[in-house]
This record gives sequence, C-alpha cells and structure tokens, in this order.
Amino acid sequence: MARPRRPSMLWSTSLLAAVLAAIAVSTAGCTMHKVKTDRKVPVKLPEQLAEGGPEGPDRWWIAFGDDGLNRLVMKALRDNYDLRRTWARLEQSAAVARQTGAASLPTVQASADAQYSQRALAIGNQVIDTAAWQFPLSVSASYELDLWGRVRATRAAAATDVAATRQDLSAMAMTVAARVGDTWLSLIERREQKRLIEEQIKISEQLLQVVQGRFAQGLVSAVDVLQQRQQVETARGQLPLVDSAIGVLTNQLRALLGMPPRTPLDVPEATRIPELPPMPAVAEPAKLLDRRPDVRAARLRVLAADHRVGVALANRFPTLRLSGQAGVTGVITDKATTLNPAWSLAAGVARPLFDGGRLGAEHDRTKIALRDSVLAWAQAIVRALHEVDDALTRERQQRAHIAGLQAQLTTARKTFDESKRRYMTGVGDFVRVLAAEQSVQRLQRSLLSARRQLLSHRVSLHRAMGGGWTSKLVKRSERDGA
Repeated sequence: MARPRRPSMLWSTSLLAAVLAAIAVSTAGCTMHKVKTDRKVPVKLPEQLAEGGPEGPDRWWIAFGDDGLNRLVMKALRDNYDLRRTWARLEQSAAVARQTGAASLPTVQASADAQYSQRALAIGNQVIDTAAWQFPLSVSASYELDLWGRVRATRAAAATDVAATRQDLSAMAMTVAARVGDTWLSLIERREQKRLIEEQIKISEQLLQVVQGRFAQGLVSAVDVLQQRQQVETARGQLPLVDSAIGVLTNQLRALLGMPPRTPLDVPEATRIPELPPMPAVAEPAKLLDRRPDVRAARLRVLAADHRVGVALANRFPTLRLSGQAGVTGVITDKATTLNPAWSLAAGVARPLFDGGRLGAEHDRTKIALRDSVLAWAQAIVRALHEVDDALTRERQQRAHIAGLQAQLTTARKTFDESKRRYMTGVGDFVRVLAAEQSVQRLQRSLLSARRQLLSHRVSLHRAMGGGWTSKLVKRSERDGA
C-alpha cells in the first residue's frame, strides 16, 4: 500500500496562518465590558460666566501688540525644557502604545541550527567513519485568541493614554506661554519703575535746591534741608533694588527660554507697559471645557480607566492560545542529502484555579480607579470654571482699584502743589510739603504696579480660557538625542 503524501512546509505554514486568521476574525466582536464613550459631564454647569465680547486672536499674546513678546513666546514654545520633557513623555507613551498593540498580532519566530557529528563503526575487521551535517530549520507562530476583549481593551487604554498625554503637552504649552507673558510684563514694570524713580529723584532734587536756597536766606531751619535730603537719598536707595529685580526677571525669562544666564535675549527692550487689549469673548461653560486641555486630558483618562476595568474583568476568564510550527531538517552525509519536513498545531486553555482573590481584587481596584478618575475629571472642570470666574472678578475689581488710585493721585498732586505754594510764601510748614511729595511718589508707583497687575489678570484669563492654538503646534525635530 502506498504511503500517504506528507504536505509540504509551505502548505503547512499557510494552513496555520489561515486557521489563526479565521479564529481571530470570528472572535473579534467578543467583549465582556461595555465602555461608556458618551459619559455625561459629572458637574452641573452654570449658564454663563461673562457677557460676550469681540473675538480676540487665537494666540492671545498677539493682542498686546509687542513683537518682542511674540518672539519670546514662540522661542519658549520651541526651547523650554519643561515642554521638551513633556514631548519626551508623549513619545514614551506612544512607544508603550505600540508595544501594547503588538499583543494583538501573532508572534512569529524563526530558528536555524547546525550540528556536525562523526562516528566510527566497526564492522568485522573494518572501521568505517561516518560524518553528517544536520540543519534544522523551523518557523513557529503563537497567538492568543482575544475571546473576552482583554487585548483590545489593553490596546485601547494605551492609545487613550497617548491622547491624554498629548493634552498634557497642550496644557504645558499654555502654562509656558502664560509664564513668559507674565514675566515679560513684570520686567517692563520694573524698567518703567526705574524710569519713574529717576524722574522722582530729579523733582526731589529740584525741591531740595529750593529748600537750600530758603535756608541760605535764613527763612527755614536746617531740619527742612535734612528732611528733603533724606527724601532724595531714600529714592536713590530704591534703584539698586529695582536693578536687582530687572536682572532676576531677565534671568527668569532666559530660564523659560532654555537659555543660560547672561545670554542675550535678542529682542527689543520694551520700557512702557502696554495698554489693556479689549476684553475677549468668554466661551460658554460647555464650550469652555472643550477649550481646556487639562479637562480634555482628565476626560480621556476616565476612558482609559474604563478600558482597564474591561482588562481586569477579562483576566478572570480562561485564555486560549494557538501555536504552530513548521520546519524541515536537512541531513548531509558524504553519500546523500535528505530533507525531512514536519509541522504541528496546538491549542492550550489556561485558567487560574486558585489565586487567593488576586484577580478579583484587581478588578475591584480598577473599578475604584475609574471612580477616582471621574472625580478627577469633575475636579478639573470645577477648577477650570473657577479659574475663569476668578480671573474675570480680579480684572473687574482691579479696574475699579486703578480708577481709585488715579483719583487719589490727582488729589495728591493738587495737595503737593498747594502745599509747596504755601510753603514758598511762608504760610505753611515743610512737613506738609514733604508728606504731599511722598504721597504723590507712592501713588505713582502703586498705579504703575496696579496697571501691570491688571495685564497679568488678563494673561491669567487667557490661560484659564484655554484655546485651540496649542493644536497647531508643529512637533519639533529631535535634537541632541532628546
């Protein structure tokens, strides 16, 4: 009787691949856990946060109309080390997702070996040497059937983590831009403060000359001269502190731009605090949540946690793994060459019989983690709403504060002029003149700081409102192996 013909290695490998593919397709729709992709916002939103206004530029810093600020922000978005580290974390997250996704594909391995053997056979008085080379060649494949959706849920969770990390990058970009803007405004304030102090010193010196002249005429006492001289020296003593603040703020800008100390910033030196741009339109609360990358990231992490509940649940069910191998063993002797093909298919089912409750505890943990992520999402929403409302409140009250300071300064200047006039005519004493002078100078500095603070509140408002400009960031090219 003729021996049955053995299938070739190519046919065996094809059969194995076809079986694996067919079973994978047939089980692709199985899942044990339903992920809520349309989860409702866990916080009751207010109807409105502010009255509507004109649409401002997407990149808010352009509204300040300063080319130097624009260049500083763009450089920081490119070179800031916190931002570059966030890019690195995003790339790591993407690599983990690719690694996780590999579990949904069969694992295929190839192996090759070589073995040489030599034997001496004694036949009667004759010794025969035999030598042979053996070349085993094989290809093996294994695949876990995703019966309960564990692999798919794991892959989906990893992909969602990548999306959340991308939102973290957008949030970091918003923070960096706001920090650059606020530091830039503080630097301009200190420069303008220095100019104001120098002007105040000149005015005080002029008054000192007047007092010295009256003292030389014997019209006033030396106390008046000493008091005014002390006023001049007090103002001069403020200049080193302002210069120190200018140096520190300049270094803070350099740090935000990823630059070492004493490196030229290469931007025009602004010395005047800009005017406040028009109030931008504040989005409705529901739309505001879509503009905030931290809220979007929290929402994505809820989705990832939901997928991991499915992973933990699927881990409690049996796993089915298919494996197969096909190969050929070649034997070469001095007399003949033979090839011996072989193939095999196997299936295995595994399920923990006793694990001390570990898998059940892990399932409970993921459900609690999901609840925690929902709370974190709610907290992010509440924080976003409060940040916008707080920024609006601060700006509104700061405007009123500035109006009050301007009124006080107007009155203080009139008081100073009248006190000086009365002093020059010999009616009033110098104490009133000195007090009025000090009041004017103090209010001038307070008004300058208040104007800068108003602009800082506007920067905080822009940061709180989020925006779509972060999505337009172009991924930087890798440098220095980062």
